[in-house]
Amino acid sequence: MSARERLSGKVAVVTGAGSRAPGIGIGRATSVLIAREGASVVLLDNRREWAEETLRMIDEEGGNAFVVECDVTQPSSCESAVEEILSNVDGIDILVNNVGIGGPAGTAIDVDPAEWDQAMAVNVKSMMLMAKYCIPEMITRGGGSMINIASMAGIRGGHTGRDLSGNERCGCEYDARHGRASRCRRHPRELRCARLGVHSPGCHPGIAAGATRVSAACVCAED
Repeated sequence: MSARERLSGKVAVVTGAGSRAPGIGIGRATSVLIAREGASVVLLDNRREWAEETLRMIDEEGGNAFVVECDVTQPSSCESAVEEILSNVDGIDILVNNVGIGGPAGTAIDVDPAEWDQAMAVNVKSMMLMAKYCIPEMITRGGGSMINIASMAGIRGGHTGRDLSGNERCGCEYDARHGRASRCRRHPRELRCARLGVHSPGCHPGIAAGATRVSAACVCAED
């Protein structure tokens, strides 16, 4: 564990704490790094086995973490997850809204509406739901931090397509991720929470596929 342990005594919730692809992934790297700083880390994922691998890595380093299975697109699941968390720890200090998927391919003309809805639910709705149930717990402890992990795809685009002029352009991947990227900026709602001691920085990583070890390079700097 880190000699500094800047987060000793804190409880951090990380969504998408597992990794669906081989390697580390941003959620797993974030969880391990937070544990190295002395926090108790709650590993949220809708696939328990993915989060359990992250738990194994934290356990090997002597950190403190536990897994909670949760579908962050469903209000009842998020509420139940927070209830389970509070049955194991005495509060929540940090929320990392990390979970995210690639937006649907294509432009507004040919995009699949069902794929669009799924991307918006995972990438945007999930942040609102987790904030809804976690922020009140932060306020009762005098404050906290909610870190929203977006993507460079929300700024520059991901999947490519053709616009009506025939030019190569970014399609609905950009739009789906831009909703998440824009939520990382300072909106009035976040500013109201800041007055209550809850701060909400954002982060826009690039592609992290293939990372095989955990370091701060796995996670980008604060926006």
